[in-house]
Amino acid sequence: MNFLRGPTAAILLLALIAASVGLYVDHRVARADFSGDLAVGTPLPALKLTDLDGKPASLDRWHGKKLLVNFWATWCGPCRAEMPALAAAQAKYAAHRVQVVGVAQDDPDAVRKQAREATPAYPWLLAPTDQATSAQAGNTRNLLPYSVLLDEQGRVLASHLGKLDAAQLKQWLEP
Repeated sequence: MNFLRGPTAAILLLALIAASVGLYVDHRVARADFSGDLAVGTPLPALKLTDLDGKPASLDRWHGKKLLVNFWATWCGPCRAEMPALAAAQAKYAAHRVQVVGVAQDDPDAVRKQAREATPAYPWLLAPTDQATSAQAGNTRNLLPYSVLLDEQGRVLASHLGKLDAAQLKQWLEP
């Protein structure tokens, strides 16, 4: 058991701690079937959000549209990897009354920096840093990325834990 000493033991311990608090999302785990804790047809609770300038913001702004709410963070590789597909979906389905909104569960300065480096193709909002806002949307595992699809009245149609791909987006958003 000499391999469990020194740097190897420290790395294993850190990986276990990170996995247990949801700081690392293994793409195999994140792609597992998970429908979230909000039942289909349930209204999404009001979320406390701000825009990138720190002003209060609400998802109600898009009431009357099919809304894809994508919870993400700058440090989340799968979150960043799905952004081009989300941007393409926003462009493709906007004329069909579809809106994609990113909700960052992250340090506001890191999100603002990323927004300056690559202008978002869909609105980004900020969740409070002191709470896991996606948990209010049914993400009891607190892993990212996590997406919720809402109908025009704000009721849950579907949810998905893990990276969304073009095929999943087409299935969710095609009129």
